[in-house]
Amino acid sequence: MQAGFALLEVGSVRSKHAKSILFKNIYDLAFGALVWYLLGFGIAGPGASGAIGNDFALTKIENAIPWFHSMCFATTTGTIVSGAVAERMTLKAYLVIALVLVGVVYPLIVNWAWDGDGWLAKFGYVDFAGSGVVHLTGGTAALASCFILGPRSLRFNEDEDGKVKVTDFRGHSPSYANLGVYVLFSAWIAFNASSTLDASAEGLEIAGQAAATTVISAAASVAAALVYQFGLVGTCDLPEAHNALLAGCVAITASCAYVESWAALLIGTIGFGVYKSCSTLLLWAQIDDPLDAIAVHAANGIWGALAVGVFAKPEYLDTHFARGDHEPDHDGFLLGGNGSLLGAQLVAVLVIFFFTATIITLVAYGLSLIPTEGGGTYLRVSQDSELLGLDFVYHEGSVYPELTQGAVLDMNLRKNAHRRVRKRSNAGESASVSASMKSPTSLSCASEHSGESVRVSSTSGRSPRGGRSGRGKSGRELS
Repeated sequence: MQAGFALLEVGSVRSKHAKSILFKNIYDLAFGALVWYLLGFGIAGPGASGAIGNDFALTKIENAIPWFHSMCFATTTGTIVSGAVAERMTLKAYLVIALVLVGVVYPLIVNWAWDGDGWLAKFGYVDFAGSGVVHLTGGTAALASCFILGPRSLRFNEDEDGKVKVTDFRGHSPSYANLGVYVLFSAWIAFNASSTLDASAEGLEIAGQAAATTVISAAASVAAALVYQFGLVGTCDLPEAHNALLAGCVAITASCAYVESWAALLIGTIGFGVYKSCSTLLLWAQIDDPLDAIAVHAANGIWGALAVGVFAKPEYLDTHFARGDHEPDHDGFLLGGNGSLLGAQLVAVLVIFFFTATIITLVAYGLSLIPTEGGGTYLRVSQDSELLGLDFVYHEGSVYPELTQGAVLDMNLRKNAHRRVRKRSNAGESASVSASMKSPTSLSCASEHSGESVRVSSTSGRSPRGGRSGRGKSGRELS
């Protein structure tokens, strides 16, 4: 999954930040594995893929397979945050948040939910492969981080009429992002199927069920996105199709072994609606998430956990794979349940959300109080560094040799000139001036990788959300 996330994220950010996102992903894997080895795995206990006891620093050879399997889940939780905070969070701050998440927050939730003696498991919470445990945890950490961090510079700008203009910073490589989604989809099927933790005939049968429902849910979500795009928008949007597939995967992860195929179809279809609604709400609230990781993972983590309480089939829950005692009528309420399962799922969702949000908010806020040279903080880079590109400031240049620091500076100045010209044109001045400001051929390589376009979202009477960076008048000079 790390490879898939790396490709998806690097393709979804602007080229001047590409190397930065690659560093975050490889460090997330390395340091996430180490903290899981030293601390997280021991805290999680038997909830970590059936580990024997609380094994800190992997002292028992029989825990090698559970450690490896659970480590993959743990580092995935941390990586969800990476895309949401892209282009403006410092590498050091990201590592601190990821280590707290993987080393403390996530293993505690694993212990509560997936250990047979955990209090959420005893309460009746059921989550086969992690809609709530993995994706809601990672998505909530992303939400808390983005809320404290603020949006990217010039993402939300207020005009003279009090309307907020949303600058759409398009990713520079849809091809990388598309390949990343395919890698993630393949890994997702393996993750969900392998969560049986059993190679017996019964275990393989349930693994097949999990794999099939995962594919059906993802396909249904993409189909729903296509209907929406053709029917209501009139054009197809590739990033939205990518996120639709991932949303369908997240939505089915908790119930993939407990529902029939028709239920998977409904879960995936609704999953797209949940993703799209959350994405729109986040834009309205001016919470900037470059990859829509919050809408994909947090929102559909909630829906996926609740879907168990709606669609879980009694016969499928009558196995030890439910990771908890299955009491009579503790089933999906559409299939004869008395609502107790849905109630347990709701309680677990609230616990995971508020516990994760509280810890990560405190960590991110604490980091934001530490100033650094150049006008930034320990949490966030300076505005100059963000506009120039993190690759040039922190990583010895762009991942693309043809994209130079000078080209980025010239491109920023020209974009600002375009904004001023458009502003005058809207006030009644000659529009022909705008046509004369097109970029010269010498900057074609920079334009090719920038991937920026502008769309206007009207939110009359609202001001850009408060904070240091990411907001300003549309005619603001770039440094």
